[in-house]
Formats: sequence, C-alpha cells, structure tokens
Amino acid sequence: MIKKLTIYLFFFLTLSCSADKDVIEESVDPIIGKWFFHSYNIGANETLYDECKQKGYFQFTKNGGGDHVTYWVNRETNKCSLDQSKKIQWYVEDELYNIKVFSQGSYGGILSFGITYLYQGTISEGILRMPVGYETINFIKN
Repeated sequence: MIKKLTIYLFFFLTLSCSADKDVIEESVDPIIGKWFFHSYNIGANETLYDECKQKGYFQFTKNGGGDHVTYWVNRETNKCSLDQSKKIQWYVEDELYNIKVFSQGSYGGILSFGITYLYQGTISEGILRMPVGYETINFIKN
C-alpha cells in the first residue's frame, strides 16, 4: 500500500511539474551601464581624449539616476586625479536621451546655489553622442 502510494505520488509530482519556463525577459535600455569619455568631434575632425580624461564616465542606472564622474591631470603632481562626481537623472523623450547633471555653484564663497545642466544624446553604433556647444562628445560603453 505504501509502495503504491509512493509510486502514485512520484508520477503525480513528475507529471505536474512543467518543464516550460515562462520567463519574461525585461528589456533593458541600451543606455544602462557605464559610458566612458572617448573622443570629441568638431565638424568632421575627431580627437581622442587623453588617458586621464578617458577615466571619466556617466553611470546610468535602471531607475533613471546615476553619476557623472570626471578626472583631470593635476599640474603640480602631474597625476590623474578625481575632479568631480555629480548625481544625474535621465529619461528618454522623442528618441533623445535627456541627461540632467546636478552641480553646485557659489558666489564669492558666501552664496551657494544649485545648477542643473541638461544634455541630450543619442546612441548609434555603440557610441553615445552628446552635442555640447560646437563639439560632440563621444562615449563608449564598458
């Protein structure tokens, strides 16, 4: 009797378990991740950033936030050093990435105020391109 019950239970569990896995893959926006400064274009001329500048990046997270980090060469020590790290918000509108960078300004060392920079960019051929003034900054994902 116990053997029959065990056999029935085994078959019931085996047949009731489905091998079908209904996995719904969440689409991830291609901007998610870390994009490093690579080069800039003025007209048709492309110029690579130096090794120190290429350490800088935009980090985009799934929740629409992230970080903007820049590096510079300290003239006194001739070493690459962290320049600034700022928080960002991003969203997509009309197929353009809108990126807000939050900064801090001051006047005479007394008055302090927030500054928000807004950049727009597109991704094509694995490059995030952001027009800034008369040049276009190119970022590569790593």
